[in-house]
Amino acid sequence: DSRARRRSISLGREFFGMVFYCSVRERLVILGPMLRVVALFRAKADKIEELREVLTAFVAPTLKEKGCVFYQLHQNLKDPQDFSFLEEWESEEDLDAHG
Repeated sequence: DSRARRRSISLGREFFGMVFYCSVRERLVILGPMLRVVALFRAKADKIEELREVLTAFVAPTLKEKGCVFYQLHQNLKDPQDFSFLEEWESEEDLDAHG
């Protein structure tokens, strides 16, 4: 059974102690026991470097979280404002605990 869930949020407020004006779209695909997530971030032009630093800082601690199979940050070389996380989780509960 394959299901997809989408959510969109706007990060125009404080985000982990810093303000980044960007948008996030997330797509969750549930295939059997594993969950795959693609989270898309679009930074404002003047916040690219700041957002990259914050997103990069998420990688190491997230990889240590229960149920995290992989968690990779990507930045589009042709559009530096475009970031994405590719994630895989063992269960929906583990993903929900990630936040």
